[in-house]
Amino acid sequence: MKKMLFGLITAIATFTGCESDQSASKLPRIDLTATSFTSGQIEIADEIESIEYVPLELTDESLIADVLDLCVSDEYIFVYSTRQDGVLQFDRKGKFLRCIAKTGNGPGKTGQIISLTVDEENRLFCVSEYFSTSFYSFDGEFIKKIENPRPYSYQFSVGPNTMAELGRMYVPMNTPGMFSLGVFNWATDDTIAFRHTIGDMDLMPLEETSLKGWIFSGSKDGILCYSEGIDTVWDVNARNIAPAFLINTGYSAEEEKEMRSSKTGNEAVDGKYSVFSFFETPRHYFVKCFEGSNQSKFYLYGLDKATGELKRETSPINAQELFKNNWTLAGIGLRNTKDNGLPIWPYLSYPGKKQMVQFNTAVEIEYLKEKYPDLKKHLVLQQITEDSNPLITIYQLR
Repeated sequence: MKKMLFGLITAIATFTGCESDQSASKLPRIDLTATSFTSGQIEIADEIESIEYVPLELTDESLIADVLDLCVSDEYIFVYSTRQDGVLQFDRKGKFLRCIAKTGNGPGKTGQIISLTVDEENRLFCVSEYFSTSFYSFDGEFIKKIENPRPYSYQFSVGPNTMAELGRMYVPMNTPGMFSLGVFNWATDDTIAFRHTIGDMDLMPLEETSLKGWIFSGSKDGILCYSEGIDTVWDVNARNIAPAFLINTGYSAEEEKEMRSSKTGNEAVDGKYSVFSFFETPRHYFVKCFEGSNQSKFYLYGLDKATGELKRETSPINAQELFKNNWTLAGIGLRNTKDNGLPIWPYLSYPGKKQMVQFNTAVEIEYLKEKYPDLKKHLVLQQITEDSNPLITIYQLR
């Protein structure tokens, strides 16, 4: 089916590609409001085969301040930082190679970058801006730019020439061209799968509903996506868009309407839970969340896919303090009993490749060393000072 014209998208709200929705009653479910959990801390060490630490080389050209986005291929690490004009490319040992996608108006130049992704099969590095995507070779050579009229917030490669797109946030859903999730082949101009809406539209009319606060992480063959105010985490891959698992945050229908309203923000409600991030491994779904307006207190949940066993633990780390050092709050993570290193909470997860990628800033690591003195004994962490570039940690799963 050829890609839908920009002005016709809202007229085809029922088209969902090859999707076959699984019954909600059969989906794995993480109940954040449960009153009882299996005792003991959440374990992940037995799923980890090995850990690779990659300190990013620090030069005048590769000095990194705040990390805005990053992506990792089998050979390279790409980092978009507030300190540099463009995207920094490192090899998998952390050696700085070059800066690409620099700011400007000529061929290969970029404006406002919103996300990075890699088409591994075609060896392409892809830089998304609002309404366009630029493609570069892994050697830094500019290939081409494709204009895109769809109002998306993020793009992610989910296969050769295939992009998953997450719709623009905080825009009323009846705006021409608006959509929630889509999968598009940029080489053939095909629409593979498409969802106009992803929540219960009986609650609110389209003109009063918007997407709020996208949260995403890799799935076995694509990407898991969640928008605040709904109960479903969606799996978006190169074939279809389908529900993956459910999260019960405890919000009533009226509170859900308030969360999803295009006229309000998405303020947390006391006594209810808000999802901060999640990731998948071959055996588990893990969720990190906070309760109500007290965003300094975070909870970690682990759901065993096979048994349905749900565990929860409370983080001892103050999130407000940690947020100043790393917006991903990677330091609020699962206990690392594999090598007694940093808490485990990946920024990127690739369950199909059995790989997870985490980044921790140098100041965050110094903060964690003070909170967990045993980290000072870790040989890699001993080499990190507050002036170092971020540390990339790659977990290879069993």
